[in-house]
Amino acid sequence: LRESVKGLVPNKNRLMPKKPFSVPIETVFKTDLRELTFNTLNNAGLFNNWINKDFVEEVFRKHKEKNAYSRQIWALLTFGLWYDIFINENKKIIM
Repeated sequence: LRESVKGLVPNKNRLMPKKPFSVPIETVFKTDLRELTFNTLNNAGLFNNWINKDFVEEVFRKHKEKNAYSRQIWALLTFGLWYDIFINENKKIIM
C-alpha cells in the first residue's frame, strides 16, 4: 500500500509507523448512544426478564462521572441488538 501511493503522498506521511484507530466511545455513550442503548434494551424486552433497568441507569450515571464503563455499555448495546435480531427475529434492524 505504501508503494502504491509513492509520489502522491509525502514520504514523511507515507513512511510513518502504523497507529491504532480509536473511537471516542466514552464521549459517544454520554450523548448519542445512550438513548440508543436504552431504546434497544427496552424494545428487545430485555428490561422485563434479563437486565435490571435500575442497574443500567446506575452504570450510565457512573460512566458520566468517571468515563469508566464504556466496555460494559458496549456489551449491553451489542447484546441488545443481537437479542432483538436473532431471538426476537426483528428484521427491521438489519439494513
